[in-house]
Amino acid sequence: MHYICTMKEYLQFDEVHISPQYQIGEHTQPTWELAYVTCGSGIRTIGGISEAFTDGDLVLVPPQISHCWKFDEEHTDSNGEISNLALFIAPEFLERMSAFKEFKDAVERFVNRNYATVISGAAELKVAELLRKMCEETAEERVLSVMRIICILSRYESHPMAYLQSSVEDAVLSRIRIFLECNLSRHITLSEVCAHAGMSRSGLCTFLRNNKGQTLTEWINNLRIDKARELLISSPASISQIAYSVGFSDIAYFSRTFRKHTGISPSHFRAVKN
Repeated sequence: MHYICTMKEYLQFDEVHISPQYQIGEHTQPTWELAYVTCGSGIRTIGGISEAFTDGDLVLVPPQISHCWKFDEEHTDSNGEISNLALFIAPEFLERMSAFKEFKDAVERFVNRNYATVISGAAELKVAELLRKMCEETAEERVLSVMRIICILSRYESHPMAYLQSSVEDAVLSRIRIFLECNLSRHITLSEVCAHAGMSRSGLCTFLRNNKGQTLTEWINNLRIDKARELLISSPASISQIAYSVGFSDIAYFSRTFRKHTGISPSHFRAVKN
C-alpha cells in the first residue's frame, strides 16, 4: 500500500496482491475509487448491478455507491493471487486542484459525475498506462499522474452503470455545494448559483430554507469558515492571507464571522490548535 507523501489524507494508491478469498465485501467509501484489475476475473456488483469482469477491467466509482468484486479462485497468478491497482481520491484533493483556474472546469465535470462508469477505449488505455507507471513513481510524480487521470476522465463520455441512490433534493444540494467549494476564493453571486442549480432566485431561496435551513449567504460563510479553520491549523499563512484565500475581502468582517461560528477569534483558534 502506497500513500502519497503529504497528500496522504487526500490520495491513496494501493497495489494489491492477495488470495481471492480475502477480497473485501460490499462496501462504500467517501472517496472516488478508480479500480484496475491486472489479474483476475469474476463478478463485480456496483449499486446493485452485477456484471462479469476480467483482466484489464477499469471502473470509476463515485463516493457512497456500494460496490464489491468477487474473484474466481481459478483465475490467479503463479502465486495463487489476484491483483489490482486502486486509486482513492478524496473531495479535498479535488477542491485544491480546482484552485488552479486551468483545472477548474475539469474538476467540476469530474465531481458532477454521480454514477459508476466502466472506462473503455482510448481513455482506458491512457488511464491504465498512468496507473501502471504510478507503481514506480515517486510521491510527487504520482500527484501529477492523478491530475492527468482526472483531466482524462473529466472528458470521458460513457453510459452510466449505477447511480448513487439519493433523493433529488440531495443531488441538487450536492451539485450546489461542489460549485460553492470550487469557487470559495472569489465573490459568488446569487444569480450564478441559480444558473448552476437551474432555479429562479425565489425558488433557490425557498429550496435552501426548506432543505438546508440556511440562506445562501449563511451556507457560503459556513463553508468559508470551515475552510479557514482548516488552513489556520495546516498553513503558515497569515490570518489576513487566509481570510482573502477563502473569499473574505474585509478582515474585520472575517473576524466577526469566525468568532460567531467558533466562539473565539482566528488568532486564539490558531494558538489553541497549534
